[in-house]
Amino acid sequence: MPQCAYECVVVVDPTKTEQDITTLHDRIADTITTNGGQVTTRDVWGRRRLAYEINRRREGHYTVFHFDGPSSGQLLPELKRLLRLDESILRFLVVRAVVGKSKGDPALAERIQAQMSAPRYGGNRRPSGPPRGEDAAAAAEAPAAEAAPAEAAPATE
Repeated sequence: MPQCAYECVVVVDPTKTEQDITTLHDRIADTITTNGGQVTTRDVWGRRRLAYEINRRREGHYTVFHFDGPSSGQLLPELKRLLRLDESILRFLVVRAVVGKSKGDPALAERIQAQMSAPRYGGNRRPSGPPRGEDAAAAAEAPAAEAAPAEAAPATE
């Protein structure tokens, strides 16, 4: 069974005590490990202001779990079931992680720079439609430059 990297963001009700939040984090980690996954990091962001009010709460306690697990099986359905049933969780999100972006790939900046410096149209592909901007000015000068040498040729007598 292939392993995939996942991220789970959990926003907990801020009225819960630190002990309740720690217990919830342990239950989430236990659910992941009992269903064939492995928690790689648990990043506690703490109390933050919400973008919008949820259940009359303006703040939430954020935690991000990074974990590896099988791409099929009971891991994700069981984790989502646990997160949905717990009333202290305001919101959650479980996504497959893009390892190059999520885990801090040092070569990512180089790959982005290479993509940005690549030719705009790529390969043999030419832009469609009339030229614009600097290309239009170059296209307007090109026929005049070709015609000028023919007119300037000296007449032979």
